[in-house]
Amino acid sequence: MSSHLREQLNSEKWGHKIRDLRQENRWSQSDLADRLGVHPQTISDIERGRNQMTLERLNRVLEALGYRALVELSPVDESTRADWGPIASNKPAIRRRIRVARRLVEELADHLYTHYEIDDAYCFGSLGEQGSTNFQASSDLDLLVRGLEASNLFEAETMLEIEVVESSPEYEDFSFDVVRTEDVDLDPEELVADGRAVLLPKPE
Repeated sequence: MSSHLREQLNSEKWGHKIRDLRQENRWSQSDLADRLGVHPQTISDIERGRNQMTLERLNRVLEALGYRALVELSPVDESTRADWGPIASNKPAIRRRIRVARRLVEELADHLYTHYEIDDAYCFGSLGEQGSTNFQASSDLDLLVRGLEASNLFEAETMLEIEVVESSPEYEDFSFDVVRTEDVDLDPEELVADGRAVLLPKPE
């Protein structure tokens, strides 16, 4: 995720905007929660900037409010894609960051497998380390999943943020999204074959 797009998705700023739009509609937090199928506390956390804002989450909330967001996108340099192979860097800080990223994604996938009984989960995206020539400066670790019901997507992302990402300070500067294979024109097997993604094992 580019620094510009990351700024656009500032959780606190968007939380305040969502609160203002909700109030313009003269809705309570419970009213908005009912339309999204979530607990009112989730809306409170979003409006206070406590939940990481993602494109999928932002679009779903804004659609419920009767709006849509426009964002700028820029091409990603394929050479900065995270590689799930051996950790080859001789820089301790980068090696440690890769290990933390792997552990985070595995915990996210375990949660999805356990609570939503998805069929397959893959990881792809980019891993960043400031000052590194190997990776770009931001980290966007995406989970591409097959078998997750569309109605569960918003709840799944919210619960992953609360139960996994907030569980460790090491995870705070990582961004993630959950993407359904049914919603995108991506073949996860082809991504794996190209070395751009990895199939995440199901918990034993």
